[in-house]
Amino acid sequence: MEIIKLGNTPISEDAPAGKDVKYEPSFESLSQEIAKLSSPSVSSGINWDTVINLSVQILEKESKHLQVVSYLNYGLMKTQGLEGLCQGIHVLKELLKNYWETMFPPKKRMKGRRGIIAWWSEKTIEFISSVDPVIWEKEKRDILIDDMNFIDKFLGESMEDAPLLIPMIKRIKETISEKAIEAAGENAPEPGTGTSKGQPATKKMIAEPLLDSDTDASAMVGQGLSILGKSISGLKKKNKYQPLPYRLSRIAAWATLDKLPVATGGKTMIPPPDDQIISSITGLYDSGNWEALTDSCEGRVRQFLFWLDLSRYVAESMEQMNHPEVALVIEAETALFVQTLKGIEKLSFSDGTPFADSATLEWIKQLKSKDAGKTDSSDAGGTGGINQIISQQMIAAQQLIKEKQLDKALLLFQEHLLKAKSERERFLWKTGLCQLLINSKQLKIAASYIDDILENINKFNLETWEPENAIKALSLVLTGLRLQKKGQHEQLIETIIKRISMLDPVKALQIV
Repeated sequence: MEIIKLGNTPISEDAPAGKDVKYEPSFESLSQEIAKLSSPSVSSGINWDTVINLSVQILEKESKHLQVVSYLNYGLMKTQGLEGLCQGIHVLKELLKNYWETMFPPKKRMKGRRGIIAWWSEKTIEFISSVDPVIWEKEKRDILIDDMNFIDKFLGESMEDAPLLIPMIKRIKETISEKAIEAAGENAPEPGTGTSKGQPATKKMIAEPLLDSDTDASAMVGQGLSILGKSISGLKKKNKYQPLPYRLSRIAAWATLDKLPVATGGKTMIPPPDDQIISSITGLYDSGNWEALTDSCEGRVRQFLFWLDLSRYVAESMEQMNHPEVALVIEAETALFVQTLKGIEKLSFSDGTPFADSATLEWIKQLKSKDAGKTDSSDAGGTGGINQIISQQMIAAQQLIKEKQLDKALLLFQEHLLKAKSERERFLWKTGLCQLLINSKQLKIAASYIDDILENINKFNLETWEPENAIKALSLVLTGLRLQKKGQHEQLIETIIKRISMLDPVKALQIV
């Protein structure tokens, strides 16, 4: 059977969708081959022909299975490039259209189906980001885009919290351009401009369209960003560590965003990254695999537009790999984005996963301090001076930590703590030191400071006299407690949330 027909040809008259093959030898063999993806030592040994053959066998003779279609898609991409992508997407579209009610995993396992679509989307974006831009005939390109739009619309109507496919569709459109219709004689060379041997070839130029309306202006912006997007992979192939592609990537992602996403209590309706993605990125960071971390995060900046952790990870990786000029560009673009969408760093995905974790929030705070030469306007009541000094020292300390000098970073704060002239100054330096320990995952040491900070808040009735500093300190304590063993401080956590809610209900909603 032709691969293109696998999505609409039934297994049999009696059982059009076949049976569940979860425990069948063919599915187990297919799963074992795909499992090599998660093992760096053997990932290069995946036999993609085996993946395709097993997938075709199952879809033709055994089961209409969503996971098998996702594996077939990836195998076709790996072996046939964009042509394979086109084939695989059509099979997926037909499968959804014809077998949604009866395919496997069964409809009652919607969470499983959602996870499969998220995996497929991730792998498709990963693939499309690695290929050079091409030009296709309009009819051929339209079929692919129509199939993609159908899948996006169908899942949006049939699956609650369906993965967002718009970034993937956008990336495909940017990579596959439509062949322009040429006027007769357009390619005929003008006298004296031939390309005979020995003459330089004419440089390819992009025609500048005329502006007739505001609508045209918006369309031109879209075209311009699309061209920028297409240039990124080419620039990286020339030099992976030049700053320009990292700047262009963020311009292409963020330039048209000028409003915060709709949110209730700090939670947006934007689906979160898959747990596997978060786990993979965290693992790369913890192991210090900076190059792989950069590749993993940078490829997702235009997929997860508001996930600010990605830019922090890439910036830190570039610092670690001795490319501070790239880190500076990422910092500058992120600072501009956060300034444009004020408060974006305080929002979260639909499941409560923050756009910016505690380390990223601290990083953003440092970016603002660098950019403005002063601390946030919230540092009122005479605290601005000391808070500015602490913020500057935090930047210096974080740099020392990047250089694997945690002891010197802590000593920097300890010296100021010992020289503090008042209890108030000591308290502020102590919270700064605690923040540094939490950011560095030194939770055992941070625990003693957390206790002391709580004691001082109570002792000096900080919630009455300096509510803003009290909120900051209580939020820091809350972060530290939540990072410790689950269930260890549940009652204390509830108490702290209540105290924060009495001072700032909006802040409390964001952290619940």
